[in-house]
Amino acid sequence: MISEVQIDTLRSKNKNCILVVGGEPVITNHTITFCQKYFQQKDFGIEAITINPKTKTDELEPIFSEGSLFSNNNLYKITVSKGRISEDVKKLITQSIISKLEDFYIISVESEFKDFKKTSWYKNLQKLSAIYEAKEPNSIEIIKLIKVRAELHELDLDEGAINLIAEFTEGNLLAAENEIIKLSLLHQGSKLDSSDISKLLSNSAKYDGFKLLEFSLRGKIIDAHKAITSLEEEGMEPLMINGLYAWIFRAIANIKINNNGQYVQNDFIKLRIFGSSQNLVINCINNLSVKQIEASLNKIKDIDLICKGLLLGNPWLELNRFVTGIARILCKAKV
Repeated sequence: MISEVQIDTLRSKNKNCILVVGGEPVITNHTITFCQKYFQQKDFGIEAITINPKTKTDELEPIFSEGSLFSNNNLYKITVSKGRISEDVKKLITQSIISKLEDFYIISVESEFKDFKKTSWYKNLQKLSAIYEAKEPNSIEIIKLIKVRAELHELDLDEGAINLIAEFTEGNLLAAENEIIKLSLLHQGSKLDSSDISKLLSNSAKYDGFKLLEFSLRGKIIDAHKAITSLEEEGMEPLMINGLYAWIFRAIANIKINNNGQYVQNDFIKLRIFGSSQNLVINCINNLSVKQIEASLNKIKDIDLICKGLLLGNPWLELNRFVTGIARILCKAKV
């Protein structure tokens, strides 16, 4: 995880960019949020930019050339969506990083790290940046990250408690983050062991993100609506809920589109889909068309941008429409 020391060391080496590749929401959002707070304390202006295949250089040139009216330096938060980005746009961003050493750039790339690493743009940015891979952690990494996230939220968990959260959330970092946040709201500063965690998780809120996933992806319209309404009232972060749908729909798309709907058990393990979540994925593969899955991924992407303030809209309203819409489609499929 990023730290002030790492940023200071980077700047001392005349490097002014952090590159985050992979799109895993907890690691990506933590890195971006940490950098924003760090540079806001140093009176940097903040410029948020989204790059997609349709972005042109004439849209970006004024942003990079004008700077901020209220501060001498800027932090440029650049989100690069999946798809083929214009070479001119890549060149403009790279030249801006090189020529504006007093500013700072954090570039979040949604592509898989192994794919992006092969590009010439990665090789150019590598010379200017510190690089973080935002990917789903393996079984060893998840334990370390749960400990780090718990400390960040001021929870003192023993080894048994950490292992129990990892097991309860089936090794999914986003789900683990959800549980840690809920625990911290009531038990911040407390020391919790496995016995405490077992009781707290079993007596947790009536609904959580995984129950919402189950209701909507099994076509239970009324239950899905009740669950998402309850989660909004409880103050759950919409970005976290949307991240769960991004996680499971990436797996659905991978099997339905890339593998023509064919799968073996090992495919689920590679995609980090465990337990009952596998049945949800199978249900969607069998009952959603390629067009519906692609539309779902686009909607999830839009909601992510709304949650981050990069697109206008109400995240809970859009989530509610998406969740109940998917439930309606899958409900009809059961008839």
